[in-house]
Amino acid sequence: MKNLLALIFLTLISISVWADNTGVINDAKNWLQVIDREKYLESWDNSGPLFQQYLTRDSWSEKLASVRKPLGSLLLREMQSVTETNSLPGAPDGNYSVVVFDSQFEHMKKASETLTLQKVGGNWMAIGYYIR
Repeated sequence: MKNLLALIFLTLISISVWADNTGVINDAKNWLQVIDREKYLESWDNSGPLFQQYLTRDSWSEKLASVRKPLGSLLLREMQSVTETNSLPGAPDGNYSVVVFDSQFEHMKKASETLTLQKVGGNWMAIGYYIR
């Protein structure tokens, strides 16, 4: 009986964590899809205030285009990990998630995309993006 209760408890915790991660993963994918469609200005519009205070809209668009366009079309993107934290270097305490995707582009067969998101209101908003 104790084992059954423990299993039920662990299952409920797993479902709760999965549901929390599903929201941040969906928001991360949606933001990246805007970039995939080369809507760089729109990606800035949909990013968090912390992101917007460090980069102008036009600067972001220019920098992102110089990095993404040479990669060509996205061929594959698979979620690798999600890490939740309450603090990031140089940022105020808050609710953050770092989502890492293994990606493949037309001209870069192995890439890692790291997207940092902050919970703003009820939404996860991008505040950092890095490709290597």
